Amino acid sequence: MTDLVEVAFVGDEAQAAMIQALLEEHEIPSLQQQVTPSGPQLGYGLLNPGGGARRLMVRPEHADRARVLIEATKAEEEQTAPETINARYLEEVEAGRGPRNYGVIGAYARAYLVAFAVFALFFVIWMLNRLFF
Repeated sequence: MTDLVEVAFVGDEAQAAMIQALLEEHEIPSLQQQVTPSGPQLGYGLLNPGGGARRLMVRPEHADRARVLIEATKAEEEQTAPETINARYLEEVEAGRGPRNYGVIGAYARAYLVAFAVFALFFVIWMLNRLFF
């Protein structure tokens, strides 16, 4: 029996499963080896919910091909740029509209105003209820 070779080391079970699926897609058999304990193993369900760090192992004759596949996939993922989160806000700023910043006092003033409006609405409903029922 031949020894297995490590081709990847990942932080959780989901990443290991994705890499293992990639390898299986290219007909490279692989095995996950858990390196650190997971939360349920220690009796704490929320401690390390990802299942702990994993090591992906393959046979030595498949190691080079597996590493090339993993690196190529990582390079493809890094090349795609995510969409800017504040794209609409940045367009508004470029169009000449200033940023919306009410500050702490403005935020508290709006919160008190909304609370007062809700209280006034319930008071009016209560008064109408007493008058007609």
